[in-house]
Amino acid sequence: MNLSLPESVSDLAGLLGYVDTLPAGMVPLDLDQGFAALLQRNPKVETEAGRSWRDEVAAFVMKLLAEPGKPWGLPYAPAQHKLCEDGTLETFPDLTTLGSETLAYWRHRARTTRNPGLRARYADLSWVFAKTFGERPDRADALIALEAFHDFVQAVPPEKEFDAIRAGQRAMALALSLRDEAWQLKAKQALFDLARALESQPFPLYRSFLLDCFGLGPFSKVELLPPELGYMTWLLEDQLERERANATPLEAPGIWYAENASQLLLAYYHQTGRDADVSRVLEAFAQVVHSRALVGAPMAGQAWLGTLSRLCLEFGRRDLSTLALASLNALGPKAVKSLKRISVTSEISDEEVRALTSPFTSGDLAQGLRRLAGLMAPKAEQVLKDTQKCASEFPLRFLTDTILMDGSGRPAVVVPAFHSNQAAYLPHAISERIQYDGFVRSLAIRAIRDRFDPTAEEIADYIQNSPAFQPERRELLLHGLRAYLLGDWVTAIHVLVPQIEEAARTFAGCMGESIFKWELEPDGVRRLDARSLNQVLDNPGFGGVLGPDHAAFLRVTLVRCQGLNLRNRIAHGLMLPSEFTESMADIVFQCLLTLGNIRAKEQEVGQ
Repeated sequence: MNLSLPESVSDLAGLLGYVDTLPAGMVPLDLDQGFAALLQRNPKVETEAGRSWRDEVAAFVMKLLAEPGKPWGLPYAPAQHKLCEDGTLETFPDLTTLGSETLAYWRHRARTTRNPGLRARYADLSWVFAKTFGERPDRADALIALEAFHDFVQAVPPEKEFDAIRAGQRAMALALSLRDEAWQLKAKQALFDLARALESQPFPLYRSFLLDCFGLGPFSKVELLPPELGYMTWLLEDQLERERANATPLEAPGIWYAENASQLLLAYYHQTGRDADVSRVLEAFAQVVHSRALVGAPMAGQAWLGTLSRLCLEFGRRDLSTLALASLNALGPKAVKSLKRISVTSEISDEEVRALTSPFTSGDLAQGLRRLAGLMAPKAEQVLKDTQKCASEFPLRFLTDTILMDGSGRPAVVVPAFHSNQAAYLPHAISERIQYDGFVRSLAIRAIRDRFDPTAEEIADYIQNSPAFQPERRELLLHGLRAYLLGDWVTAIHVLVPQIEEAARTFAGCMGESIFKWELEPDGVRRLDARSLNQVLDNPGFGGVLGPDHAAFLRVTLVRCQGLNLRNRIAHGLMLPSEFTESMADIVFQCLLTLGNIRAKEQEVGQ
């Protein structure tokens, strides 16, 4: 509800007295809105109320969690928190400003306020934070909170369903922590009654919270009667069946409801050893997905089919997983056609071009080639800082996983969201920077060619000063370089990438690393295999010589699936003709020069 304050309310006591007259469905968020409205009406109210204002605001800006969680490891979390550079945690509210006086205030309010939603919050905070404030928890606080949460669930208005679920879950958690069997029965009954009241509501949380809590979550040890077990699973079985039979599947986001129901049912049936039910649910969900994937947006269909394939594989139905992958791949061309090409035109003056390219054209050819590789590798630390800045300005973009498609439009890689796994996301961010720098890279290479007009032999002479390149491979190197200078990108990339791989492996051998390993076949044959390029480039010694940024550039370009992954995609024939572009060939040329910059005496990349 939107808390509209009467004109007579001008101080904290007036606000608290007013909310006590409101319906039982009042929730803490409503009172938080009341604080903001009162502060706007009377800017001095915070000073006038003193410590009481701080204790009230602290109580009602905190978030009630379904289970104890970060950052305090308690059932409540701060409204805001961040980890500072020095490792300290900043939170709002700040617990260091609260203490025994706050606890006494909350206990007093828990015993005097009439509104059950507010009474539950005061009493529960008193129970939860007593130890934090150096005092002994009082069982009476937990009982007051438990009863108030229970009363709130009974009286909740229709627009407060989510708050009612949270209150019912918290009442059950308190009953379990107090080991009060009578209250456990009452709390369980209240949650099942709430589920029945919400049966007609479409939001999947309303149908899933029973199984999520009692079947798979924190209340799984609570004994359920056969009718309760049946009802708990029926709620989701019914939802899945209704979506399977839906004749107008695109009119509502029903597939997400079906996915939610299927995932919970599969986990529960697998946990309880009901294998036949696992297969049945997978088959029903497969019908839902296939019926929608064929008529919906291609990329959305691919996402649905990807989830289906993963679930089928996870729960032992490889046949259904294979069918889902086949349908997913078939949608690839349609997904590519559905993408909108975005182009941006920018103008750059001759003077600006000269300023950008002058570092690469001053001096001789060797200096230009050395600087091209030395200066064009993205700095990983700067890329991380830039990504963190973007994530703070556009948080939604960085909260979800990134799906990378191959040239055929098939989802090939799922990169974890930046906020959940920065280390896994960073190679993707570096890859984007490498491609974004393509314009400057192209200008630099063009300037070097215009200034020095190098031949393939001259470039090869420079590169083969590196101990990474073997003299007997010169003809292959020349073949690739000639193709590159002539604009034959397909030939250049196909020839030069294997030379880069062999050069990396050769250089690892120069550093004393083992670049071969014996493998034993099942029939007893022993063979000597070269170590993978991933293993070579991930070796700390390799990065120690090249430097972290140049090593990261090679890894992201050649072998990281979150990056360009050129070596693996070329080796397995996964690149389409349209992907063999001048820009891609320029990146390969930079890789070649990165290893060509190594000198035996200095054992470092020249800058």
